[in-house]
Amino acid sequence: MSDDEARGVLIPGLKNWRVTSWIKNGKSDDYVMDKLKLTGLIGRALTEDPNFKYFQKFKVDGWLKKGASTTTAWDDLGLNSIALGEVTKVDTFRIYQQYITELNKKAENIPWDRWSNLFGGGSETELAIKVSILAKLGRTDSIDLQLMVESRGMIAFLKAVKKHGKILDERVEMDVVKAIVNLQ
Repeated sequence: MSDDEARGVLIPGLKNWRVTSWIKNGKSDDYVMDKLKLTGLIGRALTEDPNFKYFQKFKVDGWLKKGASTTTAWDDLGLNSIALGEVTKVDTFRIYQQYITELNKKAENIPWDRWSNLFGGGSETELAIKVSILAKLGRTDSIDLQLMVESRGMIAFLKAVKKHGKILDERVEMDVVKAIVNLQ
């Protein structure tokens, strides 16, 4: 064991192994935050800490292993009580965005009839954010979005764009609005 390892400084390969081990052993968020020395950090101090990416990996890989819905992730991160205009500013939003990104990558290998179980559901705020993230990832086809978030998600997205003008990326969101309008 090197001096760095003895002092608790971990090399990336070992950290990735530990993240996998923590998921396998069902460790709590508090346990992982403590082990990564993230306990008590907030805001930029948390999200810019080099260990934050390992906490993010712990959360995302854990949900992927469980086959958790995006709404489960949203609720787990405590995003369910935050207004649309504020949710993207919350520390844990990046984790939610990363989960949507990883789940979207896996969608090609998931039967389309299961997409709505994974991507559908949630509050109007979550649905609007979800459509915006998916659109930013290239899911601008209205049929794909319809299969993922159903009509309720499409309506929530349209309402949010009408009220706020943009959510994450105005150009991409306008492409989705046009696709939805052409679907009807």
